[in-house]
Amino acid sequence: MDRKRFLAALGIVAFLLLAGAGLYFVFFRRAPTPEEPTAPPANLVPINTPALPPGASIRPPTPGTLLTPSAPTNAPTPAPSPTTPPVTAQGGRTQTTALSDTPTRFVRLATDGRPQYYDPSSQQFYRIGPDGRPVPLSDRKFPAVRSVSWSPNDDRAILEFPDGANVLFDFRANTQVTLPTHWEDFSFAPTGDRIAGKSVGLDRENRWLFEAGADGNNFRPIEPLGQNARKVTVAWSPNNSVVAFSRTGNEIGDERQQIIVVGRNGENFPGLTVEGSDFRPRWSPSGNHILYSAVHRSNDFKPELWVVGGSGDAIGSNRVRLHVNTWADKCTFGDETTLYCAVPKELPRGAGLEPSVTAGTPDTIERIDLTTGIQTTVGQPAEDTNITQLSVAPDGSRLFYTSRIDGRLYELRLR
Repeated sequence: MDRKRFLAALGIVAFLLLAGAGLYFVFFRRAPTPEEPTAPPANLVPINTPALPPGASIRPPTPGTLLTPSAPTNAPTPAPSPTTPPVTAQGGRTQTTALSDTPTRFVRLATDGRPQYYDPSSQQFYRIGPDGRPVPLSDRKFPAVRSVSWSPNDDRAILEFPDGANVLFDFRANTQVTLPTHWEDFSFAPTGDRIAGKSVGLDRENRWLFEAGADGNNFRPIEPLGQNARKVTVAWSPNNSVVAFSRTGNEIGDERQQIIVVGRNGENFPGLTVEGSDFRPRWSPSGNHILYSAVHRSNDFKPELWVVGGSGDAIGSNRVRLHVNTWADKCTFGDETTLYCAVPKELPRGAGLEPSVTAGTPDTIERIDLTTGIQTTVGQPAEDTNITQLSVAPDGSRLFYTSRIDGRLYELRLR
């Protein structure tokens, strides 16, 4: 019995001790203070720094120094600034100078190499002065001029108007002479004292290719025109022997035609054999060569340049195909064997049948050596443009042209 009482008393004591320890931990012991968490190490990247390329990293800064981002590897190279085109032509884009502020028409170079032209907005004629600015040739105004034929002597021009009126105006004397209204399509002789043209009367029997004094006196018929006035191109040759080309020759076949060369005195000159249609001629400075363009299906109906002999019995001989696709009236002779042409950068099939489709096509300027046939790219205006009325200064230092985009007169330096 004593053993049982002892174990019971020991159990009661153990219970009391455990209960007291539990009360102590619950009510009297202080909770331990937690330690501050330690932040994991990090690479510090400044705000607004450029993004890093793949594989690049920024090293952690050294304590006590300002953070400077390291240069990323494989950083892109800044694009170079656009190159300014050269002032003189070197085969590529070239700076040009605008010589007029308004559209120009009927541009020709005077004997001193300065351009003269008609300004339809002011209805006056101008000449580019030594300072490169336009100077009026006269204070007279001429509204709605339809065509201008310049004298080689700089002083006079024949003006044609939409109502059929024709006026020979002398810019030095500031005087004018009225020519018959049924005359048209004039061309001056190399001496400037005589003119050729078409006299187109109501009666077909009274239609003539003629020559006369510049003032209209001393009229002399050369050849009857009949119903073919529109097939005749009046173009007095520099050697004073030919006055016109006529597209009334025999059809040879395969789109070939014969162009009749009309002499002043009924000469029986050889004709020109032309491959294709839309014949457009241009004389060389001496008249020893004829440049022309024509359109043929073998060339996808694109205009193409040819050159042939142009004097005496050599007319039409030594025909050379230049393999240049442009129109002859977009070309000018620098001298007897050097040709400058505005050549479209691209021509669609059939462009020769409808030239207006190329009005917005940019041109390059090509130089063609007629003795060797070598074609060299002179340059291209800094801004794309379609070129008309191309001419070259007598000393070969500059080209002048009209932009079909804005109609203004420009200068491009060759040297």
